[in-house]
Amino acid sequence: MVEDLYYDDYPEAKAELIKAIERGRLPLLTQELNAYDCIQAIFELDAINNPKDEEDAFFDLALALIGWIPGPGHGLKILLRLINRAPQRHAEKLFDLIRHTLLACRLKTSPEQLLEKCLDPVRLAEELPEIIRGVSASTTFNGLTPQQQRLVLHNLNEACEHTDFLMVTVQERIAPWIAEQRNNSAAAHSRGPALQPKPQSSLEAGTPTINRAAQPETRDAARITRDVNQGMEQLTGEDHWLELNLHYPNLEPVSGAAYRVIFSDGSQAEGNLDEEGFARLEGIPPGPAKVYYGEDPRPYLRQPISALPANAQQLEEELEQLDLEPAEVDLATLLLETSQRKAPFTLIPVY
Repeated sequence: MVEDLYYDDYPEAKAELIKAIERGRLPLLTQELNAYDCIQAIFELDAINNPKDEEDAFFDLALALIGWIPGPGHGLKILLRLINRAPQRHAEKLFDLIRHTLLACRLKTSPEQLLEKCLDPVRLAEELPEIIRGVSASTTFNGLTPQQQRLVLHNLNEACEHTDFLMVTVQERIAPWIAEQRNNSAAAHSRGPALQPKPQSSLEAGTPTINRAAQPETRDAARITRDVNQGMEQLTGEDHWLELNLHYPNLEPVSGAAYRVIFSDGSQAEGNLDEEGFARLEGIPPGPAKVYYGEDPRPYLRQPISALPANAQQLEEELEQLDLEPAEVDLATLLLETSQRKAPFTLIPVY
């Protein structure tokens, strides 16, 4: 029956669980997943026997801890894990993937803001006691031998004392990926648009307003080219104007976003949109213009990590919300699939 569940139900359940994590639902299953991932990372760290593998194992443990951050933590962990497997192919997509995670979590901020707040060693040190409580309450932890439980708790307590080291491990690993977002931005348009469209933009020319999804020319900016309104009949620059509007697909304005406009004569205008995601430029040169929008400047307000006590009934109810029969679920398989681990060691073999 477990085998039938795996092939028929688990992929769909995994997708639904990921959506639930992004939206803050199914908190106990989310905690079970994070605890499972931490325990696996600790077992791998304990099993390594050479410096190169140790570096990778510390990186993996740091990602497992980042995964506890409510909302985008799981998505950030997964995308960093995936890029790390083939950085030469996927590093340039880092910010695009982060934007996709932000959109899925309905967060309005920038990739830089998310990375800064999620890689904060002080905040991690403050919240590790909650992570330890969450791990200790998990079914995976309670299925371990006493010796294994001591190993897990020892490593988590050690992590409390070395959060700076763990976060620096991640920062150093992804630093070349971040640099690639900027170094390759000028040529990014030749490789196609971002994986996830940036906020929609509308340029108002005359009376009609034309809205269309922004197609980024660079990885860090959206681009739209439209004819500039020629205002009155005069052809002098004083009567030419351009209105900028930037909004998300749900029409919510992107307040304070930076913009840069390059006019046909080579001159430029820079500034920030107002609270309504709007700016009006007057006295501009006639002809087409290119408009570049920056990231959403709003700060990322990281939610606190809070451990839940063990609750078998709640766990069953959350599994049922995934259309799984609790009595027939191989929880370790579901957690392994959702964590997207490709590790050489697993606590519970999956056949």
